[in-house]
Amino acid sequence: MLAVENDLEELIPVLQREKVKFVIVDSLQTVFSSELGSSPGSISQVKNVTMKMINFAKKKNVPVLLIGHVTKEGEIAGPKLVEHMVDTVAYFEGDRRTGLRLLKITKNRFGPSDEVAVFELDEKGFVQVENPSFTEGDTDLPGNVLTCVFEGTKPFVVQIQALVSKNKTFSPKRVCKGVDVNRVMLLIAVLSKLLKLPVETHDVYVNVVGGLRITDPAADLAIALAIVSSYLEVSLRDTVAIGEIGLDGRVKKVYNINRRLNSLKGFGRIIAPPFEGSKEGVFIVHDLKEAVSLIGGESFGPAGTD
Repeated sequence: MLAVENDLEELIPVLQREKVKFVIVDSLQTVFSSELGSSPGSISQVKNVTMKMINFAKKKNVPVLLIGHVTKEGEIAGPKLVEHMVDTVAYFEGDRRTGLRLLKITKNRFGPSDEVAVFELDEKGFVQVENPSFTEGDTDLPGNVLTCVFEGTKPFVVQIQALVSKNKTFSPKRVCKGVDVNRVMLLIAVLSKLLKLPVETHDVYVNVVGGLRITDPAADLAIALAIVSSYLEVSLRDTVAIGEIGLDGRVKKVYNINRRLNSLKGFGRIIAPPFEGSKEGVFIVHDLKEAVSLIGGESFGPAGTD
């Protein structure tokens, strides 16, 4: 059944009469309650509509899917209380320029949260991608570095791109897509302080290929090396970098390093923080200076050594 009614007081009796088994509200911000005098999409309306739909779902034992708008920051529009009221919060997002879409579960009262599913849009609709790779295949150009990040319980191979250019104004630009701009500014400060690279005075652009938005600190080393690679115009030749960078420039150990390395089988050169054991093709670094020296043309040490 398809209903075009926006007034919740008119809509709920229809849903009860038709004895529906599943309800989709698209979108939450367009539905309103005539009992309130405020306009649709206001804080009071969004909160009231959510509460009444939850009561309907519990009384009739009917699952209700509320589709909501998101803000420019990527958060659900309206009061934050809405996320606390519902049982599950899922984000469906992706880059419009690609066919890949991500379904992220950020809250789940009846199961694990932080899980991620990847779908690809083709002529038949959305098809789940079991082993996605957010790369473009060409990483020979300067400014391109691969990394492995965790989203939920799954490791993903991700390509980081950086562009460093001369600044023509008094205020250098920091443009980031897929990563937190504040994190990138921190890495720029560490590079400038410890390596004496004048990237602070340059425009810096950072992009994550495929539209993935990453928060895993293990991508720090890849972002930093991509910036250095672009500045020095040195190709990293399919290099994979994993590691969190501290304010002192040390490369910290990261969560689940062995699963990350196992997912990188077939890749040539992997730069990683110290870990137990050894793996062929993995080169250990303790700080940012060691990592940058590797891409500067110096020979690599024995694989998997401390």
